[in-house]
Amino acid sequence: MEALAKVGKARMRMLITEPFFATLAMHMAIVEDAKAQDIWTDGNTLAFNPSFVEAAKSAHLEALIAKAVMHCANFHPTRRGGRDLKEWNKACAYAVNPFIRDAGFELPPGSLFRADFEGYSAEEIFSKMKAEKRKEEQQGGGKGKGQDGSKQGQNGAPSAANGQPDQSQAGAPGNAPAPGAGQPGNDPAAPGEIRDGAPAHEPAALAEMETDWTIRTRQALAAALKKGHGNLPGHLQQLAIQTIQPRIDWKSEWRNFIDRSSTSSRSWNRPNRRFISRGLILPGKVPAAISHLVIGVDNSFSIDQDAFSAFKAENAAAFAEGIVDQITVVYFNVAVNRVDVFQNGDEFTMETKAGGGTKFSPLFRWVEENADDAAAVVVFTDLDSTDFGPEPDLPVLWAAYGDSKAIARRAAAAPFGDTIYIAA
Repeated sequence: MEALAKVGKARMRMLITEPFFATLAMHMAIVEDAKAQDIWTDGNTLAFNPSFVEAAKSAHLEALIAKAVMHCANFHPTRRGGRDLKEWNKACAYAVNPFIRDAGFELPPGSLFRADFEGYSAEEIFSKMKAEKRKEEQQGGGKGKGQDGSKQGQNGAPSAANGQPDQSQAGAPGNAPAPGAGQPGNDPAAPGEIRDGAPAHEPAALAEMETDWTIRTRQALAAALKKGHGNLPGHLQQLAIQTIQPRIDWKSEWRNFIDRSSTSSRSWNRPNRRFISRGLILPGKVPAAISHLVIGVDNSFSIDQDAFSAFKAENAAAFAEGIVDQITVVYFNVAVNRVDVFQNGDEFTMETKAGGGTKFSPLFRWVEENADDAAAVVVFTDLDSTDFGPEPDLPVLWAAYGDSKAIARRAAAAPFGDTIYIAA
């Protein structure tokens, strides 16, 4: 009970000092697990070894609670798929530890850091680690490597790919995971372990967990934004644009934006059955297509043709399905270059020729002057511009492509609009 009380007190202190993390931690059940190495989470539970907690510094305990929260907010318990659990834990630790450090927490010794991994998602880091291991195997045949395939520095400490010492320590053997979770390896990303939120063959359960954590995180961010009087701390600004990372199904996010921008009407042909038991028959809501969508295409030198092809195909599909009645495509760089209008029944197409720099203000000025009936604006861009112009009076979605670290930085600086990351 002493350990349980210590974790409870840590969360209560965090409600005052770090309410964003503490509020999210309150959604997880706290349980003792004597077989655990230290602390683990599966998205529903925050479990800990009582002996580890009793010996831990309070500052380290708070950091590990915040770290568990960040794993969940980044969907790490739901996104492993068929990846090796040991390597997945390491990749996830590399992804969130800089965030926890920058938020002002004191992570315990053994926490994993690599400067060249900072700003990347766990999926990207996992791929980079796999590529490094494959390259090392091809070049050295396993000589001079540790058990995890990393290069050995002085005293056997792993070192990063750039030859600089890796600020990590090898962990002790992991414990048996919860039902449905994968088996941990012999060198987990200590301290703190991530287990699967549900078996891989239960995608509905994994999707439901992601939805729950998305809602919780957005609510916590909104509360933090309100408390900050319109400004988020730097570390929370980074989290606020995490949805642009490639791990997100950008097509689903794009469709959700379209759905939110559409209108709806009431019809007796589709009655609302919610109140029939009370003797009330009310008209049901019938969703309607967006009457007019403006698509801005950043026609600058930096355009990514593969991402553009994927984006064009998704817009064409939406138009063919009748989700949008009219699409106006506005090509621009430092000025509006060309405008194409497509009505229902037209064959939709998009073509672009790269050239020039990027200014967004001409696009939104054109929309204000020529498309006052537009329901939303979607802009295909790498966001590499400081000229955004005044915020328009309609929803804006940045469909961004390019290096994810650069896009994350630019999206955080954008004065308005939501951002999705276009992965071709």
